[in-house]
Amino acid sequence: MYEDLEFDSDAREDRNQEAQLDRSFEDWMTSNIEAQARLQRDITDVPDENVIDAADAIDDT
Repeated sequence: MYEDLEFDSDAREDRNQEAQLDRSFEDWMTSNIEAQARLQRDITDVPDENVIDAADAIDDT
């Protein structure tokens, strides 16, 4: 009875759609990783001058 039923999710697979989804995911992941790296660089960016002077300059703005 159940031998004729297909339970595999790839039974009606569209290779072009699959490739497009893969590219879309890779693009999203790459941009997400780049954004996270940029955020981390911004957070850990240490000024070249004295930290106290840099803090005073931030407070003055």
